[in-house]
Amino acid sequence: MTRDQIVAEAKKYIGTPYKKLDCSKLVQKVLGNLGYKIPRNSEQQAKLFYEKGMTVNIEKSMPVADIVKLLKKGDLPVWGNPKYTWRWLGIHHIAIYDEDGYEIESTGSGNGVHRGKVWESKGESGWQIIMIVRVDSIVEGGEEQVINKNSTKAEITEAQETLKYLGFAGDMKEEYFGEWAERTDDAIGDFQESVNLPRKPEVNPATAAAMFKALREKATTAEANYAGYQGKVSTYIGGVKTAANMKI
Repeated sequence: MTRDQIVAEAKKYIGTPYKKLDCSKLVQKVLGNLGYKIPRNSEQQAKLFYEKGMTVNIEKSMPVADIVKLLKKGDLPVWGNPKYTWRWLGIHHIAIYDEDGYEIESTGSGNGVHRGKVWESKGESGWQIIMIVRVDSIVEGGEEQVINKNSTKAEITEAQETLKYLGFAGDMKEEYFGEWAERTDDAIGDFQESVNLPRKPEVNPATAAAMFKALREKATTAEANYAGYQGKVSTYIGGVKTAANMKI
């Protein structure tokens, strides 16, 4: 499966009435047709992806123009609404991002499956994109991605920044970022042991998923402690990190 295939498959259903194919059924059918099975409704889908470490949380204050900059073709923006108190995080809508600010979604107001601009809440409706599902791990080659001493400087730097933010890089200085050394092996191994994974000098899929989860939990805690913080969200290797200068 590729990102282009996800979008191409979704476009096949444009024009289908909402009663026949609502938002979550569209996503389920598209990914299912490409060999990836997921639950039926948007709440269940989002929770599954969240537990797999595939999501990026979105600040409520982030404008849609900035959210679009975070989206890649085939990613899944997810909406929540506070009025749906019985649903996890109030989630009640999901779509498939195309490109250039457009997505493919199914809505009753949009006459079913259609291609339209990524939208934001208007007035008092309460709708807000609260997370993005990154499809990196389910597209072609994604599950085999490994960051190790042979990776690019940018990839190594991302891994080292993450480990330092999580408290596993000791006194590693930024001047060493991008260079793989014994201190990097130690940081990865210490993190792996902390989450009951075998020590291995690489950020393999299992390690990456655990790092995503740890990042999300730390960022969520920070957001809860500093509810008024209005800084930017920094993203890397599919995860989310609150701005580095934020005091935890």
